[in-house]
Amino acid sequence: GFSAFQSGFLGVDIFFVISGYLMAVMYTADNKATFFARRAKRLLPAYLATVGATVAATLALTTPNEFRQVATQGWQALIFASNIGFWAENTYFDKTAFKPLLHLWSLGVEIQFYLIVPVLYWFLLKTRVTGYVMLIAISMALCFLVMEKSPKTSFFWLPLRLWEFLFGFGVAKYLKSGRALPRTTRAVRVHRLPGRQRHRFPPAGEDHRPPHLRRHRGPGRFHRH
Repeated sequence: GFSAFQSGFLGVDIFFVISGYLMAVMYTADNKATFFARRAKRLLPAYLATVGATVAATLALTTPNEFRQVATQGWQALIFASNIGFWAENTYFDKTAFKPLLHLWSLGVEIQFYLIVPVLYWFLLKTRVTGYVMLIAISMALCFLVMEKSPKTSFFWLPLRLWEFLFGFGVAKYLKSGRALPRTTRAVRVHRLPGRQRHRFPPAGEDHRPPHLRRHRGPGRFHRH
């Protein structure tokens, strides 16, 4: 009953949700270049170093047959298609193949998601909640339907993982809207308003009566001018 936890699948799901969250927080139509530059700076140096070091070590330490397998995995990683390459093999748990770069499949899915972010953002901007719900419903339904026939397809392919990214996107948009903010956070926002607007929304606990009716600290006395 807990096989998903034991195999680490839940961690991958959370990883994709966080990626969708970051997309909502960081991306706007006006900052495409900045968004991609920041994501590339964050992901690519370690990603490319891992691929290069693994291929080099395999060349020096393994058999020619194993090196050929890793070289194939390496060029698939360079075009951000590791998930597709491993999908084309037998199964995620295949013990016969030498797959030191197997862990890069999830980064392949993430980078593919980032590449479609501009189109996805435009679509969601146009269709709002209707398009958002429709995409989640289609992706999730396909994920569970295909899982019955081909579990590895549901596991490796972005369209069947898209609902997880969109879930993170929705959480971020909900939090940014302010509807989920606690009362203390709303009070801080009120304090930051210009003076006239702040008086319209006095924070809880503040004495906002006219000055001549405000009490002194001592009981029973009024402040007079």
